[in-house]
Amino acid sequence: MALHRRRFSGFDLGGLAALGAVRRTGDVLVGFRGDVTRAAVRAAFGESARLMEAPGITLAALPGEIARGHAQPDEGALLGGRNVLLAVRGRETPEAVRDWLDWHRRFLGADAAVIHSGPDAGEVEALAEEIASSADDMEIILTESDVELTSSSLVLVDLLRRRFLGNARAVACLTIADLVMQDRIGTPFDRVQELKGAVLAMRGTAIFPQRLRRGKPAHHGDHAAVLPGGKARFSGWCVAPGQCPEEAVWGLSHVEGMQLARVPPVAFCRAMGVANPGVPIGRLVRKSDLAETPGLVEMMTGAFRQRPPVAQPGRGALQRARGAATAITVVTAMKNEGPFILDWIAHHRAIGIGRFLVYTNDCADGTERLLDLLADAGVTRRDNPFRDAAGGPQHAALRAADKEPLVRDADWLMTLDVDEFINVRVAGGLVSDLFATLPQAGAFSMPSRLFGNADLHGFDDMPVTRRFHLAAPEFAPRPWQAWAFKTLYRNDGTFGGLGVHRPKGLNPARADALCWVDGTGRPLPRRLWGNGWRMTSDCWGYDLAGVNHYAVRSAESFLVKRERGRVNHVGQDQGVGYWFRMNHNVTEDLSIRRLDDRVAAERGRLAALPGVAAAHEAAVDWHRARIARLRADPDQAALFAEITGPRMEKLSRMTPNFGSGVFYGGPGVIPDEIVARDASERFYFNV
Repeated sequence: MALHRRRFSGFDLGGLAALGAVRRTGDVLVGFRGDVTRAAVRAAFGESARLMEAPGITLAALPGEIARGHAQPDEGALLGGRNVLLAVRGRETPEAVRDWLDWHRRFLGADAAVIHSGPDAGEVEALAEEIASSADDMEIILTESDVELTSSSLVLVDLLRRRFLGNARAVACLTIADLVMQDRIGTPFDRVQELKGAVLAMRGTAIFPQRLRRGKPAHHGDHAAVLPGGKARFSGWCVAPGQCPEEAVWGLSHVEGMQLARVPPVAFCRAMGVANPGVPIGRLVRKSDLAETPGLVEMMTGAFRQRPPVAQPGRGALQRARGAATAITVVTAMKNEGPFILDWIAHHRAIGIGRFLVYTNDCADGTERLLDLLADAGVTRRDNPFRDAAGGPQHAALRAADKEPLVRDADWLMTLDVDEFINVRVAGGLVSDLFATLPQAGAFSMPSRLFGNADLHGFDDMPVTRRFHLAAPEFAPRPWQAWAFKTLYRNDGTFGGLGVHRPKGLNPARADALCWVDGTGRPLPRRLWGNGWRMTSDCWGYDLAGVNHYAVRSAESFLVKRERGRVNHVGQDQGVGYWFRMNHNVTEDLSIRRLDDRVAAERGRLAALPGVAAAHEAAVDWHRARIARLRADPDQAALFAEITGPRMEKLSRMTPNFGSGVFYGGPGVIPDEIVARDASERFYFNV
């Protein structure tokens, strides 16, 4: 691959100031300076000028002989079939350009770039020398001109398109300060191929350095802090040139003459220190307002190992306390969950959740003592007031939680049960990575994925995320519970209070500005905003995040859960029908296991807190004793024998084949001839 140098020079054409011209088959496309009107071009060249229908700019296709001496050749073959970055460089340093190229080559698969430098951009020779090594892996075109961009950028960008980019596979237009975030949905270069002639929008959020190295300009890697609650306010775009109409005109922030695709925008971060070289950070933002996020620290440290972020001396603890990762409060209700608490708290602390408000009632296994001992790990326990209020324990807990300072001063809120584990699929698996992927989102609704018992019948004191690895398929429209969702939402006044599956009380004045997404990053359908609790076939998926739901665990632990009763529907029995609906052993999912080491380290820290290890062991001993007592009861023993028998084990591998009527009716409605079919066969049976 190679580095190419090109130049645009202004010239006079028919008494009008032209910025540049590109020679095409049969004509020449001329772009005029911003103060040249369309009427002036028509007066100078008459009907021979074919004007592009784009507001506010003047582009004209003229007969070839008119501008023959000034026209540049079409060089689209240089970048044919490539994924191209397009940028107009301002005052960003050559080092910043190099880092920008390397980031998008490594993380997005960019293999070409067109970078234009205006007259104020600085020495282009220094830039060419700095990025020469990047040209070993990319095809790079550096262009320059003496044209001021203030009123002519739209024309100039489109001239770059016509001269170099017509044969590219995809083009993403950004600034040198912008870093596009990785996304499991796919790179913008890949996503735009499916849009059939629409523009893929890109939305950017500001990021800042906490501190700069003495005497050094800001680099992308210095940026690891955000303004909590900051909105996406920068724009970029991505298109497939082969799908662009001839009359469409490319600009820096948008494309004239093409519709925006109705899909989630691509997220990027704008490094404000890079965009404003030499400007003290204190002039851009009040530094005391900044919050460092662990996800950005980890991302920048990994990507820019030679220049990782510089921490602010003496402010680490304060910034962590104010950052998004530790300003999340999870609210839950528990009864006799002692053996599973440490693993649940450790997992969610490991992904960046620092505060837990837990309501308990009628616990006999030491749950309450263990939670109280975890106060130094961000756990606050309250007695559940459900006996003094309408509804079950969970609803009573959520109503009480709305009045708690731990909820009122949180940046983000979520309700979650102790058998539910957030599984962030992007980047490093942290909640801050989720925020960085879609920084404009105010609510993330994450669909559940039901995990079965993997034919493990006995209780064992080990994390459920390690022990149970078989689940329902990702596409699981039945039973209804398979796609139930839980929502992590910004506590900024948009909603009035906590709900089991989604926040309640949406403020109508804020609704139009709300970005509420599903587990794949697509907009959550508005019909679900008010009373939805589960995904449907038009909004399912786990590309960004989901919730692993270990509803049954082992068969022995299920007996204890059944005796305890349900947290909401206290009067409903959890018998063989519930086991059948919730026990899915169809396909393996190990995605959450990439966090094993991080979670194990956090669990070790929790167990080292005074009294915690002993309290956990006491809860485990109680659980084992309760299992023995229940299995000695004839009715419970009969249930245990049924749910662990070969028929139920086989049915747990056949659940995708059954309609809703089967899950309502229970396993008894399934004829023996259906059960006798091959468990791997896919068919449909309903009653």
